[in-house]
Amino acid sequence: MPKIVELENKKIAFIINKGSGNVFKKVQKIQLKEYILQHTDYPVFEPENAEESARITRELVDQNYEAVFACGGDGTLNTVSSQLVNTNTALGVIPFGSGNGFARYHKIPLRWQKAFNVHKNHKEIICDACTINGKHFVNVAGIGYSGNVAKAFKQEKGRGFWGYVKVILKNLHRDNRNVKITSDTGESWEGSSWDVEFANGTQWGADVYVAPDNKMDDNIIEVIAFTEISIWVLPFLALRMLLNLSKGSRYIARVKGQKVTVEYNDILPIQIDGDFAGKAKEKVEVECLPRCIKVWVPN
Repeated sequence: MPKIVELENKKIAFIINKGSGNVFKKVQKIQLKEYILQHTDYPVFEPENAEESARITRELVDQNYEAVFACGGDGTLNTVSSQLVNTNTALGVIPFGSGNGFARYHKIPLRWQKAFNVHKNHKEIICDACTINGKHFVNVAGIGYSGNVAKAFKQEKGRGFWGYVKVILKNLHRDNRNVKITSDTGESWEGSSWDVEFANGTQWGADVYVAPDNKMDDNIIEVIAFTEISIWVLPFLALRMLLNLSKGSRYIARVKGQKVTVEYNDILPIQIDGDFAGKAKEKVEVECLPRCIKVWVPN
């Protein structure tokens, strides 16, 4: 019996990272691919690496595609979105990540069936993106502790939310160093910190909020510096963040601006949208790129 294909008048494509995620999510991605190929005429791509994902996305932009759906975790989202900055092609998301902070912010369903159907009934919004030392991110980047966690998670066999929990518990050691944060708004902070985060969105993922009141379309980066804290007090701070009650904590300093510089006397690991992204020596410069990415979200 021939395959029944519902021809659609939308010009959209799907980029699936078949290698990321745990076994359960890999099965789900196979299901998504089979569904698209059996029931639509939309093209599906399964790149072998980030460079190929970027190349395919650029080609789809050149071919005037309406939207490209990133189907994977934070790395897939980052790669695809980086090629859509200041273009007419929108970003769609089918989340298969561990935390899915970007998808949760935009209320994109976490089940692939519902996330796929967003293209049928969506609204198009425009959000900010950011760069850290010239490298693109759309949700949250960080230096220090979160960079170490991202590096360890990359090497971990177990993925998913509990994989993150396992890595965090195995890497509780925090290195404090003096940091100086300055912003183009005139705001600044200087002190001892073990982790500095740069939020375009509101959360790392899994509803763990780092900047609860932040917005992705206000041309503002919120910088969050975690100050020195006793190992005995740390669990209570973690609980406050899980309950979205971290505002006002004396162990957190916050600075806002469109352009922010952080200086320190060290070499620190960087995480970008949850992925380890190398190290930075003595300084990072973070900039918000206002309203530069179109996103399809539920209507």
